[in-house]
Amino acid sequence: MNKTIKELYYQDGNNVICLLIEDKQVVARGIAICSAYDVFSFEQGKEDSKKRALEARGRKSNCQPILLPYESDIREFGVAPVVIRSHETDLFTLSLVVDRFGGYKGYYNPTLTTTEKLFLSRQIKPVKNVREIEYKRRVSKMFPCLDPKLGEEMIKQFVENK
Repeated sequence: MNKTIKELYYQDGNNVICLLIEDKQVVARGIAICSAYDVFSFEQGKEDSKKRALEARGRKSNCQPILLPYESDIREFGVAPVVIRSHETDLFTLSLVVDRFGGYKGYYNPTLTTTEKLFLSRQIKPVKNVREIEYKRRVSKMFPCLDPKLGEEMIKQFVENK
């Protein structure tokens, strides 16, 4: 019998995370990392994170380790063991992902973060358009007396043009 797999996506900064849920249990997590040097695409992130989650589920183990160059490696060998090109990803973004999730891009039976536990318990909902919400917050702070309808139109034009 085929089991139904549900996908839950959320955005964490410039990263997109996919949780695969089977029988009400999270069986895999995939992480798509977007460098600060790249143009963020939620759709591309969904695709990449889903592939990594499916790979971890299929292998039944964590996959795609995130390799960071450590100072000791650079001192000993004169170069980082992994060449990080600026157009692929930046070291700072990778370090943040490792700090938050661990050293892999794909996890099998992951330990859930507090945020993921809240999503799954429906105490909070994943934000679909972080950019639009952030812009609304900024507009309301800058122009507190702005007519809400006019503000909504400005936000809509901003989001469509970006």
